[in-house]
Amino acid sequence: MTISQYGSMLFTGSNPSKVPDGIGDLYLEQDRVRDFAWVWDRVGAVVADILSGGSNTPILLWGGVVTAHSGNASLDISAGAGYAPYTIDLGSDNVDPPATQAEDITMVQVKWGAQSAVGTFGSGTYYVKMKYAETDGLVRQRARASGTWYFTKVPSYTLTITTVAPTAYEILLATVTASGGTVTHIQQASYPYASAEQWDLVINSNATLDLWCQAVAGQYKRVYIKSGTWTASALSPTAGVLVNLDAAGTVFVFAEKGSSINYSGSVSGNLYGLKHANVATDMNAEKFENVTVNITNTHNSSYAQAFYKCTNLVNCSASGIESGTNGTGRGFDSCVNLTDCIGDGEGTGTGQPTGFENCTMLKMCIGTGINSGNYPGAGFHYCTTLIACTGTGTNTGTGSGSGFENCNILSLCIGIGNGSASSDGWGFIDCVGVSMCAGQGLGPTAGYGFGGCTKMQQNKPYGVSKTGTYSNCFADSGSSHAAADTADGGYNS
Repeated sequence: MTISQYGSMLFTGSNPSKVPDGIGDLYLEQDRVRDFAWVWDRVGAVVADILSGGSNTPILLWGGVVTAHSGNASLDISAGAGYAPYTIDLGSDNVDPPATQAEDITMVQVKWGAQSAVGTFGSGTYYVKMKYAETDGLVRQRARASGTWYFTKVPSYTLTITTVAPTAYEILLATVTASGGTVTHIQQASYPYASAEQWDLVINSNATLDLWCQAVAGQYKRVYIKSGTWTASALSPTAGVLVNLDAAGTVFVFAEKGSSINYSGSVSGNLYGLKHANVATDMNAEKFENVTVNITNTHNSSYAQAFYKCTNLVNCSASGIESGTNGTGRGFDSCVNLTDCIGDGEGTGTGQPTGFENCTMLKMCIGTGINSGNYPGAGFHYCTTLIACTGTGTNTGTGSGSGFENCNILSLCIGIGNGSASSDGWGFIDCVGVSMCAGQGLGPTAGYGFGGCTKMQQNKPYGVSKTGTYSNCFADSGSSHAAADTADGGYNS
């Protein structure tokens, strides 16, 4: 029960002869404790009214993020705070010593510091809980009796990690699943007012990255990647995929600066880093921020793609490297709405590596494609709607290099192509709807800033190309108005 009574503060009589109702009685220690507790409870009641409409259900306000400690045998918990009820004993009469009864403070603050390597596990479901506690403070000699006593108390907390569900006095931080002493899943508890992000998985080790890779139950909706270089030990249960985002249920990934996810292996066919089966139909369905993925496939005649069919990527970096013969590496493949992203694709032989392949809606992205074989390397390939992007394609074998190839609707972009001794370099080749862009083609044999492009308006060279700025380019959609610095030529300088 909550505290419902306090010492009378009324006066009896009339002025100037009013006297306190309690005159002639004793104000005992139990009375002082009760009145202090009542004030404490009123503060807690205000908190309950503000946070939960008067309910005294435990609530987390910030922090309290639970992650697996290195090795997955224990947990780390970030500093945090919340509110929960707290039971105290109050005197119920004026007898010394008094009879007592347990009463609840409606809400008290529960605050803790960071915890490291806490908890032990077997197999089953465990609950990570915090509750209010007090520790002894200062001690002194009793003035009117023998002995000493702790005349102050210090607010503290009690952390409990057990298979017992939380009581009405405990803040649930997370539910943990373990098997054979190893943490296999952490489900962060959700609260409406928590000021800190709540994460289903925090990647802070190779082991926690493996948890994400092996997820099949949709348990990791929100993933946080700590600073560090994390390398996966194995692919997901889905063939050729490092992280199956659909199986993991992941829709939001945030990474700290200096973090990266890495995998290298030999996979016949396609090797994917982060993969969806389909592009999201809802543009607000997911987001990736600051995420870096590096994928290397050593198998011959195969592919390495770091991001595949992902949506809403901000400041992400991707490297897809195919080091086997006739391989193709791609940074971003079939992704939508990318801003400030950097893509690198490297390959060999008959593959065509690209930084960005078949992507849509790109802003201020940088793409690099490098091929050591006889096929082109392109920064951007078959991409649509690009603004202020920079593409560089390089061939160190016998093929061509192009900054942008077969792309549509480009504005304010810079394309640089570095051809091989046997082929050309193209800044932009076979692109449609190119405006206010700058191109440069380099190479030992030939190079053009723009080649085979249509619907060109107000473009210009980016430095000096090997052979010339324009080759078979037109301001219209056909071949009537060759690109030139005239009205009919689209003012292409």
